[in-house]
Amino acid sequence: MSTKISAKIKQAGFSVLAVILVCVAVIAVLGVYLMSGQGNTSAASTSGQQVIASSVMNDADAIKTQYDMLIINGQTVGTVTFQPGAGATTPVVNVFDPVGGIQYPKSNAAAFSSTTFPNGNWIYSALVVEPSKVGTGVATPMIYVFPVINSVCQQINQALYQSTTIPAPTALPTIANLGNGAGTANINAGTSSGNLDGASNQTWTQGCLQTSTANSNVYFRLLKPL
Repeated sequence: MSTKISAKIKQAGFSVLAVILVCVAVIAVLGVYLMSGQGNTSAASTSGQQVIASSVMNDADAIKTQYDMLIINGQTVGTVTFQPGAGATTPVVNVFDPVGGIQYPKSNAAAFSSTTFPNGNWIYSALVVEPSKVGTGVATPMIYVFPVINSVCQQINQALYQSTTIPAPTALPTIANLGNGAGTANINAGTSSGNLDGASNQTWTQGCLQTSTANSNVYFRLLKPL
């Protein structure tokens, strides 16, 4: 009888040990799964911001390419216009000419902290507007869009300059100044790009810079002569 009881006690002890080992194994597997899931989520988030950043830069590329074509075809900085919704002309002078131009690019809303006009819309600044010392050190025609959120701007600068830093210009431009004169439907009417001067971005032809508003940066692209 004593032998049977001892055997049952040993069997019960083995069963408890087995349960403990199974629990430990399950907890370990669950921990690995959760850690993997967090890593995948982070990677997916970064990847998503990279896609959005690429779409913003692609929109700028499309505008720049059409601008260059108009210059090649005989237009000048003074004759090229940026007028979404305007009628077709001969010769083509409007980047967004419905026949000989490109469709006005409406960038991904997820790139911006606000899309209330002119936020999230491309704005053109002509030669008389002075983005001091950006790229060339002289007044240069440019396009820009704002207010771009930090995570997207970081990926834009990472793609262009291998750094997620968003430089602060010497004098931070304000959202109001960036949108000044933009009107209600004509990005050709921009009158102030703010001062985008800054030691760390004086050789840039495009990129993201800080404004005076947190998480609301400006992405610019110079339209330098060919």
